[in-house]
Amino acid sequence: MFADTVSKLIRRDEAELGRFHTSGLQPLFSLLTALVFLLSTAGAGFAQNTNSGDIRGTVTDASGAVVPDVAVTLLNTDTGVVKDLVTNSAGLYDAVSILPGHYTITFAKQGFDKLVRSGINLEVGAISIDGQLSVGGTTQQVQVTEEAPLLATETAQQATSLQAKTMQELPNVGQSWENFLRLLPGSSGTPNSNAGAVNPGVGLSINGTLPYYTSFLVDGASIRFPHSANIDDAGQVQETVAEVNVNTSTFSAQYGGGGAVFNVISKSGANQWHGAAYEYFENDALNARSFFDGAKAARVRYDNFGGSVAGPILRNKLFFYFNLDKIVNPNSSTQTTTVPTAAMQQGIFDPAAFGIIHDPATGAAYPGNQIPASQLDPVALAVQKFYPVANLPGITNNYRYLQVGNNPAFREFGRLDYNLRSNNRLT
Repeated sequence: MFADTVSKLIRRDEAELGRFHTSGLQPLFSLLTALVFLLSTAGAGFAQNTNSGDIRGTVTDASGAVVPDVAVTLLNTDTGVVKDLVTNSAGLYDAVSILPGHYTITFAKQGFDKLVRSGINLEVGAISIDGQLSVGGTTQQVQVTEEAPLLATETAQQATSLQAKTMQELPNVGQSWENFLRLLPGSSGTPNSNAGAVNPGVGLSINGTLPYYTSFLVDGASIRFPHSANIDDAGQVQETVAEVNVNTSTFSAQYGGGGAVFNVISKSGANQWHGAAYEYFENDALNARSFFDGAKAARVRYDNFGGSVAGPILRNKLFFYFNLDKIVNPNSSTQTTTVPTAAMQQGIFDPAAFGIIHDPATGAAYPGNQIPASQLDPVALAVQKFYPVANLPGITNNYRYLQVGNNPAFREFGRLDYNLRSNNRLT
């Protein structure tokens, strides 16, 4: 049934898409067709990923009595996509699984003034938008332009949304949304480990839960490797993130588990064309010298740049978003290690540090705690020339140096949104 429906809708739009075949978008259409095929041939047991929002509410008249059979029209003002609903006998409507964005809702029924609620910003999750109709004619209209309250009354879950604009304007070394998780109420530090440094959110404890016990999602799908439980976020680029929905307690069982849920929602296209270019960089010329740097400071050359473009392929129907991102970072860092001192290379060992050393053949103590030159191994002597000369005092951690490193990256991200009809959408 799903495959037949998709095929009919695709054929209906093929004529309009045909003009794009000769303009370089044939691969895009082929990819869309392949996605439709995969979805239409999959099993019937689809699970709903949480990458969308719900708008629900009750329609009443001036006396507070519920009004059934009210036509409810939801307009996504970003994409022009319309979803039509009708209130049930209890005056309720429920628009499920719709894309986050900006919405206008129109309530209309014969005998009542038309009510328009605008300025509604939908994030991931459910919100309630009620409508109260006044007796009148549908030719008259009541416009409510103030922003709708977003207090969630349908669930007891504690949730926070980190918006793209906020994350772009706050200081963010490394351009990772995970850096902001430390600011969440109820969160406590990141353990001093490599995993915690690379993925700050992994080691967070939320509201007393164990660290490394969080669930990471991208557009509602888990990005944990099943064999290691590590996070597959190497391809995530800050520029492509529209919002991060954070659930910290009493969230639904649909998420599967974890002390907290971090759900990254990617950006999508709209009817208006949008483009962006960006660059983030670090350079040691702008930095103060570290206390641990020697005569030469560590080299810092970090350059992260890229761009994105988004827009419609078919207005009100098919949209795309595409981003390219590159990192160039030939850096160095100050390191210390232990090397043999000049005395040690000659076989002389300080008894205060090494104790009395003895001849392994006779058991007698070496005079002056020095191994005779005749007993020094030729191979060991040859290896000595490969050790650098100690530049710090002591016999441990006595050599400071700059370690050169380079970890470049080139990442691509693309997203298609195809609105088949009012109640079917592919992403």
